Amino acid sequence: MSDNVRVDITDLRKTIAILRTVDKTAGREIARAMKVAAEPMVATARAKSPMKKLTPTIKVKASQKAVYLHAGSPKKGTGALAAAVEFGGGRHPLFGNRGYWYPIEHRPYLTPARNEHIMEFAEAVADAVAKSLVGHGLA
Repeated sequence: MSDNVRVDITDLRKTIAILRTVDKTAGREIARAMKVAAEPMVATARAKSPMKKLTPTIKVKASQKAVYLHAGSPKKGTGALAAAVEFGGGRHPLFGNRGYWYPIEHRPYLTPARNEHIMEFAEAVADAVAKSLVGHGLA
């Protein structure tokens, strides 16, 4: 079970590769822009999180293929709990009584946050790529 929600950016890979031939730091600039563009998703996910007492840390991780919303926490076990709530599955004992196990209710919060802000994210990333292309004289 993964505790990540993915935003696919494989279509941008060719453009980023072209930019990297001109300037090695262009990829990092776009990755930073993607992380900034994903912040509204993070804020919405935090607001929609059903775990009010154990609200997980929600981080944005960018790679060459995707941007991930990652739910986890330094507190032991909250990353697995966040994944179980987001994607379903898992169970827990009632008040520590291992004779009675109850399923964890499926209440996604990362996926709806991503879906709510996906167009704004795409526009912000497209603007960052366009600025980078213009800045390097490629557009």
